[in-house]
Amino acid sequence: MKKMATAGVLLMLALGMTACGGQTAKKPISSDDEVKAALQSRCVMCHGAELKGTGPNPDLTTVGSRLSKEQIKEVLQKGRNGMPGGLVKPEELEVVASYLAKQK
Repeated sequence: MKKMATAGVLLMLALGMTACGGQTAKKPISSDDEVKAALQSRCVMCHGAELKGTGPNPDLTTVGSRLSKEQIKEVLQKGRNGMPGGLVKPEELEVVASYLAKQK
């Protein structure tokens, strides 16, 4: 029985490693066009197709008129009002916050 459990664990590890293999790391977002594309793919579920907000979720097209770049970074890192933090990679935080801060 112990051998079967060990074999099962090894099989799961092998499958997990195989599934992870062959993937190339994506380069971090670095331009406004890349930020726009990322927002469209990552944020539309809560902020709507036009990113103008849905219900309690704020309008991202004018977020820079309400929050400073530093405040935006804090929200992206820690979350706020139901939005979880950490949705933006640390290496992309600066460029995403800069873009959003310009949206007025």
